[in-house]
Amino acid sequence: MVVRYTDEAKIDLAQIIRFRIEQPLPDPVGFVRSLRQKITHLYAIDHPGRKGRVSGTTEWVLTGLPYIAVFRRDGDELKIFRVLHGARRWPTK
Repeated sequence: MVVRYTDEAKIDLAQIIRFRIEQPLPDPVGFVRSLRQKITHLYAIDHPGRKGRVSGTTEWVLTGLPYIAVFRRDGDELKIFRVLHGARRWPTK
């Protein structure tokens, strides 16, 4: 399984780090590393998540965290479109 992050998802992760630095919250880089590990495990779950708000995507609440991964499975590829905070106002697209 190959996990690919879109540019938007990479920006989301960078913003999470920046937010945690500014607050300041402990170990912002380690926190994002744990987010990415949870996302990587999506391929091992038979039917994770719910139908996405954007056609053709799935949304999965990251267990124990207030974040949602927006993704699509395509064969052996797991494409991550966004990593958004559950309380955040979602983009229209």
